[in-house]
Amino acid sequence: NGSTSLVNRTDNLIKNGRFTASATENWTLSGGTAALGTGQSGTFNDGNHLVLTGSGGYAYLRQAFTTKIGRTYRVNAQSNGGDNSFISTSTSESDAIITDIRSATQTTNGRVAEKNFVATQTTYYVILRGNDGSAGNFDTVSVYEQEWS
Repeated sequence: NGSTSLVNRTDNLIKNGRFTASATENWTLSGGTAALGTGQSGTFNDGNHLVLTGSGGYAYLRQAFTTKIGRTYRVNAQSNGGDNSFISTSTSESDAIITDIRSATQTTNGRVAEKNFVATQTTYYVILRGNDGSAGNFDTVSVYEQEWS
């Protein structure tokens, strides 16, 4: 029937992944502070982004998202600074199935990514981690379900 390929569905499963008006709306914060910043606007090519800083350890921002077992999901984010990002089967980074969700070429729209996973459960977590004293900067966090075209 001709060639097929995986393409992104149109709905980002991550809410407030662009951090346009709030650093924490739809996210759960622990261990530090989350604020909006514009210092990386030149790097990320847009306005506000998340600045996540630990207080005596790591700071975490977490968000659960719902998947369909057997479907493929493509993940992406922009980040730099003292940061790490994960897709995990639980709220713990130790259960991560992807340990750096950035694509090799970071893009403003968050749609280009080289990292994906096939869901084996119905709930996964995006975990963003900022270090103590070295803020993590994040923007355009996305998870898109893939479909065959």
